[in-house]
Amino acid sequence: MNDLDNLFNEFESRKSKELDANERKKQAEKQLSNRASLDLRDKVLPVLNDFSASIQKRGHESEVTERIDNYSSPNIELKITLKTKQNEYYSSSSTSTIRFIHNDSAYIQVDYEIGGRQGRSSSMNLESNNTVVEGKLTQEWVRSKTLSFVQMVLNSN
Repeated sequence: MNDLDNLFNEFESRKSKELDANERKKQAEKQLSNRASLDLRDKVLPVLNDFSASIQKRGHESEVTERIDNYSSPNIELKITLKTKQNEYYSSSSTSTIRFIHNDSAYIQVDYEIGGRQGRSSSMNLESNNTVVEGKLTQEWVRSKTLSFVQMVLNSN
């Protein structure tokens, strides 16, 4: 029966190693997700909140939405709806959105939708460097991307 015991010992050892490897992988994914959440909350959220407050002070609509916890792709977005005075009345443009997304490959990606007067929307990227490696994200980078986005929104209306 020693041979049988050896077979089962090898089997159990292999399964134990597989379980340990899966657990390490889950822990690494959780750490990555936690870092992404911190980056989004600490570096993206304050910048977008500042932009939103400044846009609202100018009489336009603006909203920041945070989707971080329990989302497969944590993200924070800023929505802008411009108000323009025409004669005595104000009209609203279509809503434009910038979204900072943590994707599965340890990058923070930026997506845009620009709404024009006619209600058209199209997804856009500002330029080829619309991603940043997680951990290298700075508030200045977020400000730069958001400012370019606002410029595109203003130019499209």
